[in-house]
Amino acid sequence: AFGDIQLECDTKSDEIIFNHLKKTGEVAYGLSEEQPKLVELGGNKYIVTFDPLDGSSIIGCNWTVGTIFGIWKNDEKVLIGHKTKDLIASGCCMYGPRTTAVIYNEKTKTVNEYSLTLNKQKQVEWILSLPNIVIKPQGKLFAPGNLRAASENPNYRQCINNWIDQGYTLRYTGGMV
Repeated sequence: AFGDIQLECDTKSDEIIFNHLKKTGEVAYGLSEEQPKLVELGGNKYIVTFDPLDGSSIIGCNWTVGTIFGIWKNDEKVLIGHKTKDLIASGCCMYGPRTTAVIYNEKTKTVNEYSLTLNKQKQVEWILSLPNIVIKPQGKLFAPGNLRAASENPNYRQCINNWIDQGYTLRYTGGMV
């Protein structure tokens, strides 16, 4: 979250992503959790917003951490007044026992998961591992963010108690990704 203490892995991840965005020649601006002011990147097509390493404080536990991102068309408003429906792509990459990327594509209106693998030639490649992901209308698990807030917010506590009363199972490993 904004205001958190920055760890070296946060700032290094931020630097790596900004460098790669700049190398594309397509990205006009970048904005990250580590640098919450627009960074000019020399391109003109896109604006990319991201959290370079969500869950960095739990990286030592070998739990899954990841990168969360959104891609916007660059225009004269430079994000002012934009809504999530204006995203042209968004997703998250998860780094843990498996390295995956879950990406929403505005053009095709699909969400797909890609996994980083080694092919027969021992080269690293991304493969489509789960196409057309759709969230079921009804589930059996819940994973509330900021569970501590339930002690201060009666409505949030009521929501969590409702899930428990309905027999939902709590699952949480510590990172939002």
